Amino acid sequence: MYLWCGCRLILKKWLKVLIFRSMVFLAFFGLIGCVNLDTSARQDFCAIQSLKEVEGFYANKGSERLSGHDVYLSQIFWLGHPDKLRNEHENIQKIQIREEKSSYYAMIEGSVEDKVKIDMRLENGHIIVFSSADFLPSADGGVVVGPQSVSIWLYKDCSGNLVLHKHESIIGLVFMIMPVWNERDHYSIFRALQDTVNE
Repeated sequence: MYLWCGCRLILKKWLKVLIFRSMVFLAFFGLIGCVNLDTSARQDFCAIQSLKEVEGFYANKGSERLSGHDVYLSQIFWLGHPDKLRNEHENIQKIQIREEKSSYYAMIEGSVEDKVKIDMRLENGHIIVFSSADFLPSADGGVVVGPQSVSIWLYKDCSGNLVLHKHESIIGLVFMIMPVWNERDHYSIFRALQDTVNE
């Protein structure tokens, strides 16, 4: 009898401690989830007034890695053509953007040659290349429930280089309990090249 009462007291104390720690854990991560984990958007761009300003030659490889991987202009412009340039992006040195009959094309010359029409929409001084929105979790599963969006824009800095801006946004709940709001901005610069320079 005394042994049972002692076990009950120990069990009650243990449950109280467990419940308290669980509440602290959820509150702590809930507060973290509510914090906006964004990286501040850059403002040092020169507004693009016309698509004509984008014509020219650019280095194919970006200055910064995105999500731990090198980023290439050819990956962006050939995004809708998965059957082309599957493993050749790193072998392409430069990309030309050129207008032909009121349409714009991305062109590759050299050891790899190809040409694709690109849909560029000018809006508020930048070019919209890609925009997508869906709802998590994806078919592969996940712990976050809520909308997410990914946008890719092109700017020009005041030195004439092409700047990729990738914006990611997620708003939702983790495990249907903890709120999360996460916005991230990634940038990579593609150097402007002279058409006579084989870089």
